[in-house]
Amino acid sequence: MAREERDYSHRSLLDKLGVKRDHRIYIRAIPSALHDELDAVLERPCSRRLTGAFDLIFVHVERHADLDDLDRLAAHLTRPVGCGFFIPKARALRRATARCEPRGLPRG
Repeated sequence: MAREERDYSHRSLLDKLGVKRDHRIYIRAIPSALHDELDAVLERPCSRRLTGAFDLIFVHVERHADLDDLDRLAAHLTRPVGCGFFIPKARALRRATARCEPRGLPRG
C-alpha cells in the first residue's frame, strides 16, 4: 500500500522545528529573522552562552571547522534530538555533517 503524503506547507518554521514556548534554546550565528521569530514566541529569550541544558540548539555552519565543537554542543542537550544546522553550502559540508547522524542529531 502506498503511503499517503502529508502536506506541512501550512505549518510555521518554528512548528516544523519543534519549538515550544517553554524551550530553552542556544543559538550561534543564525539568521536574524529566525532569531527574532524565536524570541517573539519563547517565554525566555534565546541564549548565546553555552551554559546549562538546552532543549534545542541552532547553529549556522559555513565551513567544516564550525562542526568541530559538535560533541561540546551535544553535551548540553536535554535529549539527543535537538541540534539544528543552518548550512548554506550543504553539498560542500555533506561529509562533515554525516558524522552527526549516528548520534541521533538530525541535519536541518
